[in-house]
Amino acid sequence: MLSGLVFLAVAGLLFVARDSVKASPRFLVDPARVDVLERPEWMPGDLAHALGAQLGFALGPPASLLGDEDLSRWRGDLLDASAWVEEVQRLEARFPGQAVVRLRLRRPVLELAGQVLLSADGHTLGTGSIDTEPRPLRFEGPGDPEDVRECAASAADLLPYRFELEDEGIVVDRVLMGSGGRVRFLTTADVELEWGRSTTRSEYAAVDLPPATRVGHLLAALERRPGLHGVARVVLWKDQPEIVLAPPALPVGSGPYEPLRDG
Repeated sequence: MLSGLVFLAVAGLLFVARDSVKASPRFLVDPARVDVLERPEWMPGDLAHALGAQLGFALGPPASLLGDEDLSRWRGDLLDASAWVEEVQRLEARFPGQAVVRLRLRRPVLELAGQVLLSADGHTLGTGSIDTEPRPLRFEGPGDPEDVRECAASAADLLPYRFELEDEGIVVDRVLMGSGGRVRFLTTADVELEWGRSTTRSEYAAVDLPPATRVGHLLAALERRPGLHGVARVVLWKDQPEIVLAPPALPVGSGPYEPLRDG
C-alpha cells in the first residue's frame, strides 16, 4: 500500500540567474525569475506556475551561490512561503547563476464548504476549485476539526484506488464522519461505503483492515451486486464485507421498510 506521503507528488523549480552578474565576483541567482521544469501529473500547469512565482517572490533578493548561507536560508523560506510545500528535497547550486530546487508538495484530497482545499495531513492549501484527476472529495459536515482531519486522511487512503473503482462504475465524490468515529464515503449514486478509520489512527490498526483489503471487499461486493444496483450501504472495515440493500419502493399509503441485508 502506498503511504500518504507517496500521494504527494514531486515538483521541480528552476531559479534562473539575472542576465548579467553584478560587479561582485560572486555569482548571483535571482529567485524572481522562475521556470517550472516539471510538475506532478495531478497539478494543472497554471497552478504550478503560480506557485513557482509565489515561492520565487518569497525568497526575496538575489542570493549568492558562492556560500551556503543564502541557500540554507532558502530552505526555511520555502517551507514558510506556502502550505503546498511539504519538504525541500534538494537545493543545488549550478554555476553560473542557477539553482535547482526540488520540492515535495502536498496534494489536495478534501474540499470543504467554500472550496477550501485540505491535504492528507490536514493542512489548508487555499481556496478555489482545482482541476485534478481524481478531484478532491467533498466533505459533508457537520464535523469538528478532528473529524475533518480524519476524513482527509481516509480520502488519502482511498486515493490510489479511485481510478480502479471508477473503471468499475463506482465514483466516490463525498466523505463524512459516521458513528463510532468511522468514515463513510458516498458515491455519485448515493451508495454509502462504510470505510472505517484511517491508517493514521494507529491505535485501531488491529481492528480496521488495510485499505487494499477494504477495497477488495468493495470489489467482491461489486461481483455480487454489479454496479451496486439496489445497494444502500457496503460495510468494508470488517473481516467480511456486509451489503445492506436499499428498501423497495413504497406503495402509496404503506409504512417504511427496514433495509434488507445481503450476506
